[in-house]
Amino acid sequence: MHPDLSPHLHTEECNVLINLLKECHKNETCIISAILVQKKSSGAYHNVLKFFGYCNDFDRELRKCLKNEGLALSHKLECSRVIVTHGSLKLK
Repeated sequence: MHPDLSPHLHTEECNVLINLLKECHKNETCIISAILVQKKSSGAYHNVLKFFGYCNDFDRELRKCLKNEGLALSHKLECSRVIVTHGSLKLK
């Protein structure tokens, strides 16, 4: 499960991947609907392609991006903590 995917919380790179994943899920819906219409099935819509990894590539790339984003943020927070605890940094 992903964290909150609101655009204002993430970098532009991750937002592109988020939109690609959402688009993939939307297209998956269209594909399943088309299959049901072609078969003239009166059954309910079922999102089955996700069980076969239809959008996994987008999901993997998004998870990598979110992980890198988190690592960059934790590094910035660590630097801020050092500055706050030790006063200003003195460069030699």
